[in-house]
Amino acid sequence: MISAAIQVANKLPDIGIQLWATALLKDIANMMGNQEEETRWFAEHDKFSQLVIEDHMRAAVAPEHRLVCVSNFF
Repeated sequence: MISAAIQVANKLPDIGIQLWATALLKDIANMMGNQEEETRWFAEHDKFSQLVIEDHMRAAVAPEHRLVCVSNFF
């Protein structure tokens, strides 16, 4: 079940949904007392979190980002 759920989570189109789904599955595993599943879901959630952080950092240094910041003043 774990590997099938991970495959589904990886196919979800929205990173926010992926973060939500992995956090939910991690918490369910915790409530069921399944430490192994909880650890795996934590790792998946961490992977998606890192993708969000990396994407944010790339966007923050992109030339287009400066245009957005400048246009806020006009």
